[in-house]
Amino acid sequence: MDTEEPLALYVHWPFCLSKCPYCDFNSHVRDEIPRARFGAALRRELAHEAARMGATRAERPVVSSIFFGGGTPSLMAPETVAGLIADTRTLFGTTADVEITLEANPTSVETGLLRAFRDAGVNRISIGIQSLEPEALRFLGREHDARQAVAALELARALFGRVSFDLIYARPGQDAQAWRAELEAGQRVFGENRVQEAAAKFPALRARWPDLRLHIIGGLQTNKAAEAVRIADMIESLDRPALSDALARAAERAGRLPDLLVQVNTGDETQKSGVRLEDADEFIDHSRARFGAAVKGLMCIPPHDQDPAPHFRLLADMAARHGLPVVSMGMSADFERAIACGATLVRVGSAIFGARPAHP
Repeated sequence: MDTEEPLALYVHWPFCLSKCPYCDFNSHVRDEIPRARFGAALRRELAHEAARMGATRAERPVVSSIFFGGGTPSLMAPETVAGLIADTRTLFGTTADVEITLEANPTSVETGLLRAFRDAGVNRISIGIQSLEPEALRFLGREHDARQAVAALELARALFGRVSFDLIYARPGQDAQAWRAELEAGQRVFGENRVQEAAAKFPALRARWPDLRLHIIGGLQTNKAAEAVRIADMIESLDRPALSDALARAAERAGRLPDLLVQVNTGDETQKSGVRLEDADEFIDHSRARFGAAVKGLMCIPPHDQDPAPHFRLLADMAARHGLPVVSMGMSADFERAIACGATLVRVGSAIFGARPAHP
């Protein structure tokens, strides 16, 4: 066991108050949740895994991240969370800046409970808002409304220094009216696969909401570079020298350069966009030399038929090695695992809005 490389620990709590129709995670509804019994089982499993990694704490890797996911981890007893955190510190040790995240649904958030989780050692809360549109929330089978979501977010912000809920909505076929509804509710970061669709909707919306941010998240053709530079706040698919050249020319003409993410083809798939792994470090260095601080981070889309976690960890490690703060990875089927592996941006579209209509 390599004790030099920090370990990220994911703790799964599979129980929910209701089963969302889009969810394919290991989650279950019970009339009575066996909190004490399941909590004790988690602590035994943690001790068992620690023993497999080494006979003593010195032989085991230190933990830099703990992520309580689910399910609905905010249904856990705070004492169980505290016990698991304490066990982790005893069995493995933690880094000085360890991040300890707990997912919460708006319906399970209240002041006393969040304060108890904070006192247990949690220092980051991730709120499962999913959408602020009433119709979308009904479709998703969510039990909260937009008012409860915003209230939960405000409460979390009052108690924790680190709070997340922000998902880029890569909404299939999303029209300007639907964008406007989300904007009225407070959503500000949106993703589009196709530059031409974004160009048709975005300028008029930005005139009303100046803080609206648009991410181009699909593969970008060089002949669309000028339009992307004109309208986007971030382009997440920089992956080849020809596109670098096109973006540089477009930025010089437009007098602006969006933030950029280098897309890495972590599976080296011939049919997929992204710089090949063997070329990634060199391309990242060249991109930073050319575009400077505009290069904010990395993006990947793992092979659909493989476990995404190794790809997520690879990308997060690569970003850390290059000192890049933004790690964009994870979509509808795997965003929770991506967050546990270090994602700072995730893209959730089809789980909320269904499959994208076929493009004529």
